[in-house]
Parts: sequence; structure tokens; C-alpha cells
Amino acid sequence: MKKLLLLILFLSFTLPTYASQQVITGGELTLDATKFYPIQGLAGEGIEDRFLLYSSTAGTMGALRVEVTNAPGAGNSWTFTVNNNTSPTACACTISDSATSCNDTDTFAVVATDKISLDPSSTGTPTATGAQWSVIFNGTTSAESIYGNTTQATDLSATATQYVAFAGAGVPTTTEFNAETLAPTSGTIKNLYVRLGTAPGAGSTRVFTLQEDNSPQTLTCTVSGTNKTCTDVSNSFTIATGNSFCLMSVPDAGTAPVAGVAQFGVTFVADTNGEFMFLGTTAANAFSNASIEYMPISASSANPSTTEANHQTLVNACSITTINAELAGTPGTGNSYAFDLHQNTGHTADIACTITNGAGTTCSDTGNTALSADDNMDTEITPDSTPTARTGRVSYTGYIAPTVTGRRMFLISEEKDEEDTINKFNDFAFCESCLSRGSLRNP
Repeated sequence: MKKLLLLILFLSFTLPTYASQQVITGGELTLDATKFYPIQGLAGEGIEDRFLLYSSTAGTMGALRVEVTNAPGAGNSWTFTVNNNTSPTACACTISDSATSCNDTDTFAVVATDKISLDPSSTGTPTATGAQWSVIFNGTTSAESIYGNTTQATDLSATATQYVAFAGAGVPTTTEFNAETLAPTSGTIKNLYVRLGTAPGAGSTRVFTLQEDNSPQTLTCTVSGTNKTCTDVSNSFTIATGNSFCLMSVPDAGTAPVAGVAQFGVTFVADTNGEFMFLGTTAANAFSNASIEYMPISASSANPSTTEANHQTLVNACSITTINAELAGTPGTGNSYAFDLHQNTGHTADIACTITNGAGTTCSDTGNTALSADDNMDTEITPDSTPTARTGRVSYTGYIAPTVTGRRMFLISEEKDEEDTINKFNDFAFCESCLSRGSLRNP
């Protein structure tokens, strides 16, 4: 009897789960209280339905941190609220008077197809300013992180094949390289969600397909007729470190679809739990071949700037462990572009790489740079010996150690002797280190 009870308890025991986290960042050079901003990426607009992150999986979001470049001034303030499906959440904070930052610890639940945006509002007449923000997404499923894009106010073409990046707000382009971002670590991409502002129209379609290194993958869906959405949660594809990916939009070749804006979302499942991606691309904006420039660590269509403050990214606490960079062509013989991760305007010691000479277009590096909450991050791009001006993309692997959710159990044993029967109840706790040894411990 004693052995039977132990066997039943062991089989019904639930192993601990490992929760993963992702740092999501965004920003705006000229903050406007009449606009809404996607929580992931740059730029904003007065129509909230166009500027949002389209969620592709379930989890929670919170840990809002906001920083402005100029204090509001005496008697003035900015309040920043995270909206979910156009409704305010408890995730909000206010910057007043001489302060330049705020944060909030509240969280809210997120499911697939939720539409997440940042809504700034002002009191008085605050000093004109830029702003940057960061939140943390906690995926319900281990190793999952979310990435999206909004075409902003730009319609998808009714006739041309176009491409969009998964790095926040970015306009569609007919040049695939300008929309591609690099995977800085390996994993699986799944859960494609597409949402159009305008249906294709009767007898017409739009087909959306994930591309990896310029090749179509099985992750695809079609919006037809009067519908405005499509999904593919059945297919997925693996992506290797350094490979590029983007979304391809193909309009119906027969009956041209009605032009309209769109939002997209996908889920990345990292091979290493705790990893997530910071994705950046300059789109059609080439790096200077004469001046040091800067770009955000996460943004679509970033226009490199010689002013570092214009492209700093506010983060929550995490680590950065890899960099991957690629140019649209070689720098030219004897020339180079160097890519350096900057932390609070200073070089990091171990995250940098250089693309050199006429043969190469890529570079990468590994390291481990610890970031604190409210650190300002960007990429410094340094040309040497007048290289050929090129567009490019830079990505980083972020890491937050997964948290372990323990389980408790009751071990019921029955011992009998000739005198009496004794029932003993022992409360045991499960721990990660014990799991590796295949044992339990008594707290």
C-alpha cells in the first residue's frame, strides 16, 4: 500500500514552469499629447487604431518606465498610460515639474489580437520634449516574445509586392532588404496575426507570408473579400542566428484590393529560454560614410543621426549578449563600418563588431553587458576611410534569467506495525536544484 501511494503522487506531480520576460522599447523625438504611439517602435499619430502593437500570444505586460529629454516645467506634467484595445490600463505614470522620468509597477493581461498603445496626455503647457519608454512582457509560455509592425498612415499597395519589418512602426517597401531584420539568436517564429484597416473588397485578396533570407516560409495567411484579419497559428519555421526575416504582402493579381493600412504580429520562441531580440533597421536611410552616427537598438525605418540623444533607447533591467550587423553591400576595399553598443553614451567593453573591406557585408560579436533599469542604449556607427554609403540593420540578443515557479505537494505515507496504524503527512517543496538531482527536499 505504501509503494502504491508514492507512485500515484509522483505521477500526478506537476513540474515547475519557467517564466520568460522580454524588454519592449519605444520612443518619439517630438512628444505630442494629441497622438498615440505603438508600445514597440517609433513615431505616432492621432488615430490610435493605426499606431499599436498587435499581440500574437498571451502573457502580462507592465513595469512601465518613461523618460523625457526636457522636464515639463513648474506646474506642468505629462501622464503616460498604456492602453489595451483603446481602453486605459492600470499601467501609467506621471512626470511633473522638474522631473524627467517616472515608472509604474502595475501589470495587465494580454492575449493574442490585443492592440497595445501608449497614450500621453499633458497638464498645463509642458516644455516641448522627446520621450522614450520601456515595458516588460511576461509570456505565459516559456521562451516566447512578441514582435509587431504598423504601416502607420501608409497604405499597402494595391498592385505591388511589398515588405515590412517586425520592429515597430515602419512603412512598407518594395525593396526586401530594407524591411529585413536579423535574428541575433536562433529559435522558431510562429503565430502570424494580420489586421487590415480596410478589407480587400469583393473578389480580391491579400496574401501575407513570412520570409527568411528572401525565401517564403510556410507561415502564411490570406485576407479575402470583406474580411479584415487573418491568422496562421498552425505553421512555424526555425530561424538560425544571423538569418534575416520580414513579412511579404502580395495583392491579388486579378482584382486589385482596396488600399489600406495594416498591423502585424508574430511570436518568437527562443532556443534558449530567457532570450529575446532587439531588432533595428535603417530601411532606405543609408549610413553616413563620413560622420559618426547613432541609431536606436530597436526600431523600423530608423534614420541614423549624428545627435546621439535623438536615438537613445530606454530599457528595463536585462543583459545584452550578442550583436549582429549587416550592410546592403560591402564598404569597399580598405574601408569599414564599426558598430558599437553604447550604454549611457559610453562604449561597452564587449559588444561591438566591424564590417571591413570589399568582401564582407556582415559582422557579429558575443559578450555579456548588464543593463540597469533606465539605462539609455543606442548603436554607434563609425565609418573609416570613406566607405560606400549603405543601408543596414543591427540586432541584439537580450536576456533575462527565467524565473522558476515552484510547486508544493503532500507526501502521504502509511506505516503499520503490530500495535497500531500511524498516518504521517509530510509537506515537501520542489526546487530547481532538486529537480536536477531527481530528488525532493523537506523545507
